Amino acid sequence: MIGNRVSGDNTPEQGWTSDEQEIANLVEDLITSDGIPVEVRDKAKRLHDSGHSHDALKTILESLD
Repeated sequence: MIGNRVSGDNTPEQGWTSDEQEIANLVEDLITSDGIPVEVRDKAKRLHDSGHSHDALKTILESLD
């Protein structure tokens, strides 16, 4: 079979970003926005900086409820 992808190869195609990178970018955008309380932003930033972007996003979303 000819092609760029090998079965089981999960690397993004050129120009694509991974789900992890998309979440990290979203968290960064939300952290820099003005719509989040300071204490939530600080907690989310700590989580994001330590590599827990999913938890940071969850923290931000829960604060918006």
